[in-house]
Amino acid sequence: MSATDIELQKPTISPFGDGDYTGSSQNTPPGNIRGYGKTDYFWTIPSVTSASTALNPIATLTNKRVIYVNGIGTPMMSHAYTVKLLAYVSGCGVVGIYNQSGDGTDTNLFFDLVQCLGDKTGLSNNPATRTMAKAIFDGCVSGVYVNIIAHSQGAIITSRAIRQAIGMLLDRYGRMNATVNALFQEVERRRGFFENVGRGIIGSGDQDRLRLEIALQREIRPLVEERLGSFVSVQTFGGAGRFFPNGPLYRHVVNAWDPVPNAFGQGDIMTGPGRGAVVQTINRNAGTIGPDFDDHSMDGVYLQNSQYFVDRSGRSVDTNYIAIDLNRIR
Repeated sequence: MSATDIELQKPTISPFGDGDYTGSSQNTPPGNIRGYGKTDYFWTIPSVTSASTALNPIATLTNKRVIYVNGIGTPMMSHAYTVKLLAYVSGCGVVGIYNQSGDGTDTNLFFDLVQCLGDKTGLSNNPATRTMAKAIFDGCVSGVYVNIIAHSQGAIITSRAIRQAIGMLLDRYGRMNATVNALFQEVERRRGFFENVGRGIIGSGDQDRLRLEIALQREIRPLVEERLGSFVSVQTFGGAGRFFPNGPLYRHVVNAWDPVPNAFGQGDIMTGPGRGAVVQTINRNAGTIGPDFDDHSMDGVYLQNSQYFVDRSGRSVDTNYIAIDLNRIR
């Protein structure tokens, strides 16, 4: 199968917003895509399945589902097309989380780059990050597999969402532990007292908060990481995320010609891919003389068959490259 073999029907979409889930429209032909609420459980969203005008996948894995989050500069139609292509390539049902650029029709790269910086520093209020964090939390608590596919900025979103979900899980499971819950109650009692009297005493609750943090990390963090390892898998492609928390099952794919991961993500020297992560480098030039953003394309580079590409010496690329590792989709 070469890149030109994949010819998908153009998606028909209903408008969706920043951080919305995207899934198959109901009562319409398969592959038509609409938005769903940010607070829904992701497993209730009708997933997009393979719908192609050319070839069908070898097997349709109707029992497996992935969540896809896109990168910068992605209008609604492009997000919808990649959701369809991902369903085609993997054979899985796909639910998207839309990371909006601009108004969803006209992109705004400057705003996207500012948002990337905000997610890296933990200062932004990115709706897609909040939706992803809730999905991870819901999956771990309910015992539902969360298989994440992330591209470019989507990897930053995923990294921060995992951190947010860890905080939510520490709180939930900490309050279910009698010893740790007593520390929660003491911290909250002191905070409430000083708020009521209208003044704060420096250091008054620091020891309580420190004891709580130590107890959470010692007693609850191993349980949280076990839940993440059991139910969350992450595959990033051309990701701009450099550091990932321990717990989930990670695979990071970096194109040697792609400037984004090599400058900001797992292609750089100083990285933290997550404990046990697989970092895979591929050589794919999309036909230009040197590295550029064509070599960053999710659709044209990371999801397509390698016969379309040449390496740096002009030779055929190894055709054993697997776009989506289905062994990591549970």
